Amino acid sequence: GSRVREAIELVGHLEGDYDERYYSGMICERRGLAALAKAGPGSGPIAYDWLRRAMDHYESADEVGPEGNEEALLRWNTCARVIMRDRHVRPLPDEHVHTMLE
Repeated sequence: GSRVREAIELVGHLEGDYDERYYSGMICERRGLAALAKAGPGSGPIAYDWLRRAMDHYESADEVGPEGNEEALLRWNTCARVIMRDRHVRPLPDEHVHTMLE
């Protein structure tokens, strides 16, 4: 809730593309792990969505990060391992909804 909003606001004040992208990834990763920890209905797809967002931020951070800094890559790998090990952490299936007009 308020802590997440506060973290997002703080990220906006960071200097440099790498830090902003990396810490945006951290926020998304933590939100995904928190959703997974709740283990309620739909928590797997919610966690998947947040972890994929984190991975996108980490990829972006890795592109602009300092040479030899592998922190973003390591965080990306952590997210990937969570997705691979938990069968509930999957995207929602694409379902075509038929309307009365079809």
